[in-house]
Amino acid sequence: MGVVLEERQSNPEINEDQSDFILQYMRADKDKSFITIQVQIMIKLFLLYGFSYDRLRDLQIGNYLIDERKLEINYQENRRSSLFLEVPFNLHKEIEIYLKIRSLKHFDNKSFFVNSKGNSITHSFPAYYLNLIKDEYFFLNEGEHEIRNPFTPTGISKYAVINMILKGVNQSVIIDLTGFKMETYMYCQQKVDELKELNRNRYINHMIRGIATFELI
Repeated sequence: MGVVLEERQSNPEINEDQSDFILQYMRADKDKSFITIQVQIMIKLFLLYGFSYDRLRDLQIGNYLIDERKLEINYQENRRSSLFLEVPFNLHKEIEIYLKIRSLKHFDNKSFFVNSKGNSITHSFPAYYLNLIKDEYFFLNEGEHEIRNPFTPTGISKYAVINMILKGVNQSVIIDLTGFKMETYMYCQQKVDELKELNRNRYINHMIRGIATFELI
């Protein structure tokens, strides 16, 4: 239980409004630098598949099958087990552009994401860009007061996992796909349980208010 509480404190999930804002921010951004292109792709992969940061950090160029528009995810180290994920067309085009730019740099590193010097990325890689999004969001939403920062890779991925659970995706599939530990999955499951209970309460009260007796009493 202590682990779940720590998850709550350190990496809260974004909400639907914040997810929409992230996508709008990236669409409006005119910066097409080598790093920004990568970070935007990374954020979209977090939002789409709920990947853990480590899963994306370990991704190799060879994992993207450009002709098939599929991303290969190796989810078991001891066995050659892979998932082949279809990538949306617009995201595929962004990846295609990135890989063309990347090829001109002639880096030896085969990691999918690299810094400007061609070295493997660290956990701080997307932080600057996500902080820009966070600052803009809270500037435009002055009424909100967020003590904990949801604009993190884990906060974005948790949002994706929560939506997967709501859609009925199997627990083991989510864990294999995302690379998260059971603690993170259980955190997301608890959030889903809370959401369903809230929706159930709204539904019951809405229906009872529609009964004639409610007004008579």
